[in-house]
Amino acid sequence: DAPPKPDCVEVCVREIVELLAFDQATRRLDAARLPAGPARAFLEAGGGDDEWFALCQGLDGCEYLATTPAGAPYELTPAFATVAACASRLLGLDGDAAGVHADASGARTPPTLAGLVEAWNARRR
Repeated sequence: DAPPKPDCVEVCVREIVELLAFDQATRRLDAARLPAGPARAFLEAGGGDDEWFALCQGLDGCEYLATTPAGAPYELTPAFATVAACASRLLGLDGDAAGVHADASGARTPPTLAGLVEAWNARRR
């Protein structure tokens, strides 16, 4: 049996995804409410906790606290920017969906929860 892994950020992102997938009329999760992407595929497949944790590993634009012996990053860093970046990636929103953009010097701004909300609302218009 593997030792427990901290998963507070992964759980937070899953709650956001499930909130967006929740259909108030049927009182059930509806994967069709999500854009095509990893989170939708996860819900359609009926994935569990271990699959969700694996889905959150090694995502571009996300920061991690640990790596496996093979060097794969896991355990998302607890920060709003990490939550926004991870949710954006798993929801299949484009890379700049969480408000990430390059400034005049080429430096990229960190993703934000407000940027994620803006991208989600824009796709629903």
